[in-house]
Amino acid sequence: MTGSQEQKMKCVAWEMATIDYDYRRVLLNNDDKLGECSSFVDKNKIYKRLVMQIKNFDSAFDPTKAVNTKMILKKTTRYIGDVFNKSNLSVWAQSSFIWFKNNHKTHLKHEHLVRQDTVLFEDSFQKKYELLFKHRNRIAHNTHSYQQNLPTLKTLGREDYVFENYFLYFSILVLIDEIFMELYEKYLDAVEDNKI
Repeated sequence: MTGSQEQKMKCVAWEMATIDYDYRRVLLNNDDKLGECSSFVDKNKIYKRLVMQIKNFDSAFDPTKAVNTKMILKKTTRYIGDVFNKSNLSVWAQSSFIWFKNNHKTHLKHEHLVRQDTVLFEDSFQKKYELLFKHRNRIAHNTHSYQQNLPTLKTLGREDYVFENYFLYFSILVLIDEIFMELYEKYLDAVEDNKI
């Protein structure tokens, strides 16, 4: 899922560069310093650029009002619950799934999303994303192969260990995807309205 999202981010960036030649120069010269588009920093750069592009067409555009984060969050958590409710993964990772069902409303709040023109997530949400990013890197670069299979007691005792949860990770990825789809749709509408 992370790889697919990275490719989507790159496609969004290239689509904007197809229309905005100044941004094309920035992108081709790597002035934005976009990496693989998997880190929060990279995703936030594309978010800021997408909002800026929409504002070029509509100066009154406000992403905090235009993106319905309440609906996106509700739809995402319901979707994750429905998809995994009777799956093998919910059995294999039963305690994580139960924690997610009981606690997602406390730790995933719509107020944490689309904070302003320049910030995709609030700090507390970014920290959860960083755990996902760290896990993604461990899997992508096979660093688990030389580490212990089970977490140590010290790891289990960490306050943020409960957030190392696949269901939370899936939710975060779906939330990001939904936010970008909604923003991208608004971008396409703005481009079409201005006949570019």
